[in-house]
Amino acid sequence: SSFGNNSFEITWIDNTKETFYIPDGYYDFDGLNDFLQYCMVSKGWYFIANENNTSPVKSIFFLSFQSNEIRYTAEISVFPVESKTGYSPAGSWTANKKYPQIKLSPGLMKIFGFSTQQVFPVSNDGGTDPENLTFSSDTYPTLSPVFSYVLGCNWVQNSYNVLNPNAFHQIALSKSFGELIIDSPPGENYMSVYQANYSKLVITLYDQNMNGFVPVDPEISLTLLIK
Repeated sequence: SSFGNNSFEITWIDNTKETFYIPDGYYDFDGLNDFLQYCMVSKGWYFIANENNTSPVKSIFFLSFQSNEIRYTAEISVFPVESKTGYSPAGSWTANKKYPQIKLSPGLMKIFGFSTQQVFPVSNDGGTDPENLTFSSDTYPTLSPVFSYVLGCNWVQNSYNVLNPNAFHQIALSKSFGELIIDSPPGENYMSVYQANYSKLVITLYDQNMNGFVPVDPEISLTLLIK
Protein backbone atom coordinates (compact mmCIF):
# COMPACT_ATOMS: atom_id res chain seq x y z
CA SER A 1 0.00 0.00 0.00
CA SER A 2 2.95 2.35 0.59
CA PHE A 3 3.61 2.25 -3.19
CA GLY A 4 0.11 3.62 -3.94
CA ASN A 5 -0.70 0.53 -5.96
CA ASN A 6 -3.48 -1.06 -3.93
CA SER A 7 -6.71 0.63 -4.98
CA PHE A 8 -9.20 0.88 -7.82
CA GLU A 9 -12.56 2.56 -8.24
CA ILE A 10 -15.58 0.97 -9.90
CA THR A 11 -18.44 2.99 -11.34
CA TRP A 12 -21.45 0.73 -11.75
CA ILE A 13 -24.05 1.07 -14.51
CA ASP A 14 -26.35 3.08 -12.19
CA ASN A 15 -23.46 5.57 -11.59
CA THR A 16 -22.80 4.26 -8.07
CA LYS A 17 -19.08 4.58 -7.27
CA GLU A 18 -17.00 2.61 -4.81
CA THR A 19 -13.25 2.52 -4.09
CA PHE A 20 -11.72 -0.83 -3.12
CA TYR A 21 -8.37 -1.45 -1.44
CA ILE A 22 -6.31 -4.57 -2.13
CA PRO A 23 -4.84 -6.06 1.08
CA ASP A 24 -1.02 -6.15 1.22
CA GLY A 25 0.34 -9.39 -0.17
CA TYR A 26 1.84 -11.15 -3.19
CA TYR A 27 -0.61 -11.64 -6.06
CA ASP A 28 -0.74 -13.08 -9.54
CA PHE A 29 -3.44 -11.94 -11.96
CA ASP A 30 -5.71 -14.83 -10.97
CA GLY A 31 -5.48 -13.65 -7.36
CA LEU A 32 -6.24 -10.06 -8.34
CA ASN A 33 -9.21 -11.25 -10.38
CA ASP A 34 -10.49 -13.25 -7.41
CA PHE A 35 -10.33 -10.09 -5.30
CA LEU A 36 -12.12 -8.13 -8.04
CA GLN A 37 -14.94 -10.70 -8.04
CA TYR A 38 -15.07 -10.53 -4.24
CA CYS A 39 -15.61 -6.77 -4.51
CA MET A 40 -18.35 -7.23 -7.11
CA VAL A 41 -20.11 -9.78 -4.91
CA SER A 42 -19.92 -7.48 -1.89
CA LYS A 43 -21.89 -4.83 -3.83
CA GLY A 44 -24.24 -7.18 -5.68
CA TRP A 45 -22.78 -6.10 -9.02
CA TYR A 46 -23.14 -9.40 -10.86
CA PHE A 47 -25.73 -11.82 -12.25
CA ILE A 48 -26.80 -14.83 -10.22
CA ALA A 49 -28.46 -17.93 -11.67
CA ASN A 50 -32.19 -18.39 -11.13
CA GLU A 51 -33.42 -21.43 -9.20
CA ASN A 52 -34.54 -23.29 -12.35
CA ASN A 53 -31.27 -22.57 -14.16
CA THR A 54 -29.40 -25.86 -14.71
CA SER A 55 -26.27 -24.21 -16.11
CA PRO A 56 -23.04 -24.95 -14.19
CA VAL A 57 -22.29 -21.20 -14.36
CA LYS A 58 -23.97 -19.78 -11.27
CA SER A 59 -22.50 -16.27 -11.37
CA ILE A 60 -21.68 -13.90 -14.23
CA PHE A 61 -19.27 -10.99 -13.73
CA PHE A 62 -18.78 -8.01 -16.01
CA LEU A 63 -15.19 -7.06 -15.17
CA SER A 64 -12.10 -9.26 -15.11
CA PHE A 65 -8.31 -9.11 -14.83
CA GLN A 66 -6.08 -11.57 -16.68
CA SER A 67 -2.65 -11.94 -18.21
CA ASN A 68 -1.81 -12.73 -21.83
CA GLU A 69 1.31 -14.87 -21.61
CA ILE A 70 1.82 -14.94 -25.39
CA ARG A 71 1.85 -11.15 -25.74
CA TYR A 72 3.30 -10.60 -22.25
CA THR A 73 0.59 -8.10 -21.39
CA ALA A 74 -1.97 -7.56 -18.68
CA GLU A 75 -5.59 -7.33 -19.78
CA ILE A 76 -8.78 -5.82 -18.42
CA SER A 77 -12.00 -7.20 -19.89
CA VAL A 78 -15.26 -5.27 -19.62
CA PHE A 79 -18.63 -6.69 -20.63
CA PRO A 80 -21.90 -4.82 -21.26
CA VAL A 81 -24.55 -5.48 -18.62
CA GLU A 82 -27.34 -6.96 -20.75
CA SER A 83 -30.29 -9.08 -19.68
CA LYS A 84 -29.55 -12.79 -19.89
CA THR A 85 -32.08 -15.62 -19.80
CA GLY A 86 -31.84 -17.66 -16.61
CA TYR A 87 -30.00 -14.98 -14.62
CA SER A 88 -31.04 -12.05 -12.45
CA PRO A 89 -29.19 -9.11 -10.91
CA ALA A 90 -27.79 -9.90 -7.47
CA GLY A 91 -28.51 -6.31 -6.39
CA SER A 92 -31.22 -3.70 -6.81
CA TRP A 93 -30.25 -2.49 -10.26
CA THR A 94 -31.48 -3.08 -13.82
CA ALA A 95 -29.47 -4.24 -16.81
CA ASN A 96 -29.26 -1.39 -19.32
CA LYS A 97 -26.54 -2.38 -21.83
CA LYS A 98 -24.06 0.03 -20.22
CA TYR A 99 -20.50 -0.83 -19.28
CA PRO A 100 -19.20 -0.78 -15.72
CA GLN A 101 -16.03 1.33 -15.50
CA ILE A 102 -12.91 0.68 -13.48
CA LYS A 103 -10.34 3.34 -12.60
CA LEU A 104 -6.87 2.18 -11.52
CA SER A 105 -4.71 4.05 -9.03
CA PRO A 106 -1.45 5.36 -10.59
CA GLY A 107 0.58 2.64 -8.87
CA LEU A 108 -1.78 -0.07 -10.09
CA MET A 109 -1.56 1.34 -13.61
CA LYS A 110 2.20 0.76 -13.46
CA ILE A 111 1.76 -2.80 -12.23
CA PHE A 112 -0.65 -3.58 -15.06
CA GLY A 113 1.56 -1.81 -17.61
CA PHE A 114 -0.80 0.99 -18.66
CA SER A 115 1.22 4.16 -19.25
CA THR A 116 -1.60 6.66 -19.88
CA GLN A 117 -5.10 5.17 -19.78
CA GLN A 118 -6.52 5.05 -16.26
CA VAL A 119 -10.28 4.46 -16.78
CA PHE A 120 -11.61 1.40 -18.62
CA PRO A 121 -13.63 2.03 -20.70
CA VAL A 122 -13.55 5.82 -21.04
CA SER A 123 -17.31 5.88 -21.71
CA ASN A 124 -19.94 3.57 -20.21
CA ASP A 125 -22.28 3.97 -23.19
CA GLY A 126 -22.73 0.63 -24.90
CA GLY A 127 -25.14 1.84 -27.56
CA THR A 128 -27.80 -0.44 -29.03
CA ASP A 129 -25.47 -3.35 -29.80
CA PRO A 130 -22.58 -3.27 -27.30
CA GLU A 131 -19.53 -5.50 -27.70
CA ASN A 132 -17.22 -7.14 -25.21
CA LEU A 133 -14.14 -4.98 -24.63
CA THR A 134 -10.57 -6.02 -23.80
CA PHE A 135 -7.82 -3.54 -22.96
CA SER A 136 -4.20 -4.71 -23.22
CA SER A 137 -1.32 -2.99 -21.48
CA ASP A 138 0.89 -0.83 -23.67
CA THR A 139 4.04 -1.43 -21.61
CA TYR A 140 5.30 -4.49 -19.74
CA PRO A 141 3.39 -5.34 -16.55
CA THR A 142 5.29 -5.45 -13.24
CA LEU A 143 3.12 -7.52 -10.95
CA SER A 144 5.63 -7.50 -8.11
CA PRO A 145 7.00 -3.95 -7.65
CA VAL A 146 9.70 -5.26 -5.29
CA PHE A 147 11.50 -8.42 -6.36
CA SER A 148 14.76 -7.99 -4.49
CA TYR A 149 16.15 -6.27 -1.42
CA VAL A 150 19.43 -4.36 -1.43
CA LEU A 151 21.37 -3.74 1.77
CA GLY A 152 23.28 -0.49 2.09
CA CYS A 153 25.75 0.73 4.69
CA ASN A 154 27.07 4.23 5.29
CA TRP A 155 30.63 2.83 5.60
CA VAL A 156 30.63 1.01 2.26
CA GLN A 157 32.35 2.33 -0.84
CA ASN A 158 31.03 0.32 -3.78
CA SER A 159 32.56 1.62 -6.99
CA TYR A 160 30.59 -0.93 -9.07
CA ASN A 161 27.15 0.44 -8.19
CA VAL A 162 26.60 3.85 -9.77
CA LEU A 163 23.04 4.12 -8.39
CA ASN A 164 24.08 3.67 -4.78
CA PRO A 165 27.76 3.39 -3.78
CA ASN A 166 26.64 2.31 -0.28
CA ALA A 167 25.05 -0.92 -1.53
CA PHE A 168 26.85 -4.10 -0.54
CA HIS A 169 24.44 -7.05 -0.84
CA GLN A 170 21.32 -8.00 -2.84
CA ILE A 171 18.68 -10.56 -1.81
CA ALA A 172 16.35 -12.02 -4.45
CA LEU A 173 12.81 -12.47 -3.14
CA SER A 174 11.49 -16.00 -3.60
CA LYS A 175 9.30 -16.34 -0.51
CA SER A 176 5.55 -15.90 -0.19
CA PHE A 177 4.07 -13.03 1.77
CA GLY A 178 4.66 -13.54 5.50
CA GLU A 179 7.37 -16.20 5.12
CA LEU A 180 10.80 -15.94 6.74
CA ILE A 181 13.56 -14.74 4.40
CA ILE A 182 16.94 -16.36 5.02
CA ASP A 183 19.92 -15.42 2.86
CA SER A 184 23.60 -16.25 3.20
CA PRO A 185 26.38 -15.33 0.75
CA PRO A 186 28.31 -18.35 -0.59
CA GLY A 187 31.44 -17.01 1.09
CA GLU A 188 32.91 -14.03 2.86
CA ASN A 189 32.17 -10.86 0.95
CA TYR A 190 34.27 -7.80 1.75
CA MET A 191 33.66 -4.30 0.40
CA SER A 192 35.87 -1.21 0.57
CA VAL A 193 35.23 1.29 3.35
CA TYR A 194 35.34 5.07 3.06
CA GLN A 195 38.35 6.54 4.84
CA ALA A 196 36.71 8.45 7.70
CA ASN A 197 35.99 8.44 11.41
CA TYR A 198 32.63 6.89 12.23
CA SER A 199 30.49 7.18 15.34
CA LYS A 200 27.78 4.81 14.11
CA LEU A 201 27.06 2.17 11.49
CA VAL A 202 23.79 2.61 9.56
CA ILE A 203 22.18 -0.22 7.56
CA THR A 204 19.55 0.87 5.03
CA LEU A 205 17.12 -1.31 3.05
CA TYR A 206 16.35 -0.56 -0.60
CA ASP A 207 14.36 -2.21 -3.37
CA GLN A 208 15.98 -3.12 -6.71
CA ASN A 209 15.47 0.47 -7.92
CA MET A 210 17.26 1.88 -4.86
CA ASN A 211 14.08 3.21 -3.31
CA GLY A 212 14.39 3.14 0.46
CA PHE A 213 11.65 1.43 2.45
CA VAL A 214 10.81 0.39 6.00
CA PRO A 215 9.89 -3.32 6.42
CA VAL A 216 6.68 -4.24 8.21
CA ASP A 217 8.55 -6.84 10.29
CA PRO A 218 11.06 -4.97 12.51
CA GLU A 219 12.97 -8.12 13.46
CA ILE A 220 16.07 -8.56 11.30
CA SER A 221 19.14 -10.59 12.19
CA LEU A 222 22.28 -9.48 10.33
CA THR A 223 25.88 -10.63 10.69
CA LEU A 224 28.67 -8.40 9.34
CA LEU A 225 32.34 -9.23 9.02
CA ILE A 226 34.56 -6.18 9.59
CA LYS A 227 38.33 -6.23 9.31
